Amino acid sequence: MDGIDAALIETDGEFNIKRLAHESLSYGNLSQEHILQQTTELHAKLIEKLISQYKNKIDLIGYHGQATLHNPAEKISIQIGDPHYLANKFNIPVVFNFRQNDIQHGGQGAPLAPLYHQALMIQANLDNMAVINIGGIANISLLTKNKILAGFDTGPGNTLLDKFVQAHSDKKYDHNGQFAKQGKIDQELLELLLNKTIPGYYEKNPPKSLDINQIIYPESLNNQDLYNGCATLAAFTALTISKSIPQNIKHIVLCGGGAKNPAILLALKNYLPKDCDVKTADDMGWSNTYMEAELMAWLAVRSYKKLPLTLPETTGVSEPMTGGEIFYPQGLSY
Repeated sequence: MDGIDAALIETDGEFNIKRLAHESLSYGNLSQEHILQQTTELHAKLIEKLISQYKNKIDLIGYHGQATLHNPAEKISIQIGDPHYLANKFNIPVVFNFRQNDIQHGGQGAPLAPLYHQALMIQANLDNMAVINIGGIANISLLTKNKILAGFDTGPGNTLLDKFVQAHSDKKYDHNGQFAKQGKIDQELLELLLNKTIPGYYEKNPPKSLDINQIIYPESLNNQDLYNGCATLAAFTALTISKSIPQNIKHIVLCGGGAKNPAILLALKNYLPKDCDVKTADDMGWSNTYMEAELMAWLAVRSYKKLPLTLPETTGVSEPMTGGEIFYPQGLSY
């Protein structure tokens, strides 16, 4: 809950994707309570800022909302936000509830990104690739041109690292890996993290997904100094990602906040075979920061066209599944 990203794209919901504009809004020092109460108004403020840059007509708004709970076993995934309000405010249809149809049909409801990652890969004329988004949780798409092999959450992305930095300094996160770069990896702690943070999860076969509240912050982290703790947690994120990448995948692309942490990148390169090519989304001409915002816009178009958002290979749903609800201005929805 550090802020919101928004992206404006022109797309057919398939392989034609053109980036037009993007904006961010930081939550700054707003309290969690204030953020939850003002979620839709904060999103509206950012949407207004974004569309003011663009003079042509906007056809759809893809709105994920603020995630608060994800429990597919109970067929629950809660994203708070008011799509009616946004549709009426901007007089533009809003697509919301992207995960629910998948969950109701037995899927995990996550990840939503693999089809978009595949579209970007095909647009770049590449094949056999892993795209990893390192947000609070890290998720991976394993891709070929002809098939999505799998998509799942690999484990913690930045969540443990951010909590640790906040507990041991006056910073919110390890900016540019400045702390991790000065520390040494504690192998004993690394083993403990594998056993304690999400017991049984790392050995479980996909499809699988995580709620951030399932990730346990081990007490022993309190005994670490700032630098060694950050180095070990960055390595832990990299290690759990590396364990998720098959040996035949040689092109690796990282996006999300963790892609900006050199300590995670260096550790990942050390854990992977030497012939793996590891790049960031920025290196590819995509976007480390706005990939997920672009994804929601792209999925909104697919939802409108009744195209699949999720697949058996990505969420475990029984068949390719469309999703999302369209909320039209004046409060009408179907």
